[in-house]
Amino acid sequence: MRILYLHQYFVPPQAHGKTRTYELARRLIDKGHDVTVLTTPGEMPDAYKSIKRVTRLTMEGVPVIILPVQYSQSMSYPRRMWAFVVAG
Repeated sequence: MRILYLHQYFVPPQAHGKTRTYELARRLIDKGHDVTVLTTPGEMPDAYKSIKRVTRLTMEGVPVIILPVQYSQSMSYPRRMWAFVVAG
């Protein structure tokens, strides 16, 4: 199965904190699924915070697409969705 996993606060396993997205993606890949995570640099290590264009990379076996989206939980729902439309 091909899975596009959307999570605005993805963090790689070497970062501190919320690695649930990474762990789930890794397990799905181990079961033979084709998984790609689509995220923002919001909670990623500082090296990724200055990304200015769509960036594709693999983090410890998980394909990741980082969108340079200005995103905040304080935005209204329509504004958050629009941020992803504009960045894509």
